[in-house]
Amino acid sequence: MKLGLGVISLQWLVSTTIVTGGEGFVLSTSSPVVPARQTTTSAAVLKSSTSSDNDNEIESVYAAKTISSFDKYKKIHAESIKDPEKYWGDLAKTELDWITPFDDDKILQGDLIKGDVRWFAGGKLNACYNALDRHNPDDLAVIWEGDEPDDVRKITFGEMVEKVSSISNALKAKGVEKGDVVTIYMPMIPELAMTMLACARIGAIHSVVFAGFSAEALASRVLAASCEVVVTADHGLRGGRKLDLKSIVNSAMDIVESTNKDLVKNVLVWERDYKDDSTVEEVPYEMKEKDVRMDILVADQRPFCAPEPMDAEDTLFILYTSGSTGQPKVRSVLFLL
Repeated sequence: MKLGLGVISLQWLVSTTIVTGGEGFVLSTSSPVVPARQTTTSAAVLKSSTSSDNDNEIESVYAAKTISSFDKYKKIHAESIKDPEKYWGDLAKTELDWITPFDDDKILQGDLIKGDVRWFAGGKLNACYNALDRHNPDDLAVIWEGDEPDDVRKITFGEMVEKVSSISNALKAKGVEKGDVVTIYMPMIPELAMTMLACARIGAIHSVVFAGFSAEALASRVLAASCEVVVTADHGLRGGRKLDLKSIVNSAMDIVESTNKDLVKNVLVWERDYKDDSTVEEVPYEMKEKDVRMDILVADQRPFCAPEPMDAEDTLFILYTSGSTGQPKVRSVLFLL
């Protein structure tokens, strides 16, 4: 099922804080495209005080980055309802970089009654390029905080482009092509976002499965998407506790193979504690026949991969939700939703 509800910024990973347990990351870029209910107040915290006159003094943490108000939101919302083609067309031109411009006469076609809504016919673009390449390569793109306070990684846009390009080439080396589905079952490490962006860069469809789901849940989603490549990590960390993701993937692959033995061709495994000299060390997990050490594979790739031109209506990623039957139900999200 394709959802034609409007346009969102193609920076679908950015301006978002993601936290699981003690680990998480923030990807930073320009403000999002879609108007939201925002206030002019800056972020603030309650400051304890010994003064009886001011027990709940509010101390600013940082200045607000928006001058929006609810009245302004209502005005913008009214414009989008009155003339959606002009509103979204103008935003698409000013906020996104297009490889091939869309036809001004075909910004919005079809209707919700018939279920044949189409956006920006003829236009071609790439989500990864919009999220990374067009930004200043020296600007900070990612701040990642690990399970411990001193476990921090800071990555610039330039570094992200190179690493994502290498991952893109690694996926290609393992047979991933435009339109293929790649299942991702990973902890909250920067390589998760990089792998998602790499899929977008080459036109592959990524299906992220929460790394807290069971082997049965993972297997059902791999089978439902007819996925030939699974990307995971040997383990994650949460509250000082190691989560053995690879063992869960092993069990999931056993379930998949009991139904379709030849479906999954490769399981690409990131190593949470990988170092540059890890190639001479013992593999930190039980390697199966289809396993590939992702860090080593990526290190051998060229750090350049041209973004694949994608139609605005091409599928960017899919999400699975559970239903009353207990079977996962798929929702696909377009390069422009």
